[in-house]
Amino acid sequence: MTDFDTASDFMKQHNYEEAVKHFTKAVQSTDKQLESVYYRAICYRRLDKHSQSIEDFEFLLEAKPKDADIWSEMGVTFFHLKKYEEAFDALQKAKELEPENAYRYSSLAYIQAHIGLTYEAIDNYKKAIALDPTDEIAHNNLGLIEENLGYGRQAQDRFAIADQLQKEKESQYKADNELPQETQPEPKATPKEPEQKQAGLVRTMLSVFTSRASRKEFFDFWLGKK
Repeated sequence: MTDFDTASDFMKQHNYEEAVKHFTKAVQSTDKQLESVYYRAICYRRLDKHSQSIEDFEFLLEAKPKDADIWSEMGVTFFHLKKYEEAFDALQKAKELEPENAYRYSSLAYIQAHIGLTYEAIDNYKKAIALDPTDEIAHNNLGLIEENLGYGRQAQDRFAIADQLQKEKESQYKADNELPQETQPEPKATPKEPEQKQAGLVRTMLSVFTSRASRKEFFDFWLGKK
């Protein structure tokens, strides 16, 4: 197994310290140098080592200045550093590079809502939804803004759409990850959970900083597997 593969396994296990060590080795020992630096930068962020994360992303941009994902991920790290202007600029660059990607607009909207640019955030959430009507997080976040502005009926409609989309995706996720009948473990008795845990999307401003490729991780968290 290569250092890159080992690092990837540690990252999947959320062992980011070990992942960083092996991605660092992979930078020097494989032909996946840029990929190793990219994932190491994300691991650094998850370890709250934001300066190292930014350094890696800046290194990557010297080699790939038109890679929207690098700009986007660097923007997320700036956001964690509370450097909101830099975060906005990086996410804006990602949007300019991929103007048909809904995630680019919802990322910008999230930043704008956070710093009080409410109506700009609304515009970008609407653009995101127009490009991807199945994005339950964008529907939810837009509903929260509308609710705060006093548009209660519009907000409830958004929440209903978000909850239905979430329910459909949870069902699909469970179906995709269900074990064959003969290998399913015996069910264990568990205490009854509070009813409020089943009450749809939590009414908080859910972070949009997860790509489509990270949906499995999101639902693992949502379904209590992490």
